[in-house]
Amino acid sequence: MKRMSLFMARVKQENCQRLIVARFVRQTTNMTKDLITDLPASEINEKVFQELATYNVDKIADQLTGLSPAHLYNEVKNGRGDNLYYMWLACLVRLLKPRQVVELGAAGGISTIMIASELTKDAKFCSVDNDPQIAWKWIVKDYPQLTKILGDDLDMDIWKDIDLNKTDLFFIDTLHLATQLNKEIELYSPYWKKGAIVVFDDIKMPELRPIWEALPYDKCEDDRLHYSGFGFCRK
Repeated sequence: MKRMSLFMARVKQENCQRLIVARFVRQTTNMTKDLITDLPASEINEKVFQELATYNVDKIADQLTGLSPAHLYNEVKNGRGDNLYYMWLACLVRLLKPRQVVELGAAGGISTIMIASELTKDAKFCSVDNDPQIAWKWIVKDYPQLTKILGDDLDMDIWKDIDLNKTDLFFIDTLHLATQLNKEIELYSPYWKKGAIVVFDDIKMPELRPIWEALPYDKCEDDRLHYSGFGFCRK
């Protein structure tokens, strides 16, 4: 009986230690995220570039086997020097540790892979595209956090089971038309909570440029990331 009591006491102690460690991890994760999102957009970008300096995309090589060698070199590995934003997205997610991510416009799924590769196990990731011929065709790994939604991102009925108010990170990269982006901002900006990061691709394109410039938020644009323009704002 004495041995049993000692055993139960040891089990109880170990369980308490596990709870303490788990609580510490959650608090540290939240603290890291809060520290990042409290920074000005330009300083967030600096933090991401610091992370990029040590980022090694070859560590996720098994997740990129669906890409052709040309796409892997030119797009993901920034072989031409004008597509750094894919690795930048991965580093942003690594630093931000978002609990929920929404991607509007996935195409073949390169950005989807890069975002998913750095998500925590308990995160939620919803990716939307409306082209069944190309959507996510380069994804070879099953990401438990990822929900693929084939549909029109302007149809808000696709979100009936998802609380957009919980989204920490939005990535918008759909049709490069003013009517499209204006409508997306109209529909989704009510869900941009305080501290949310909203990323925009192709903001140098003629129809999108005025919309980007008119955004009334703290924002950062970096020409090193994409030849057609790339930036983000902090709500």
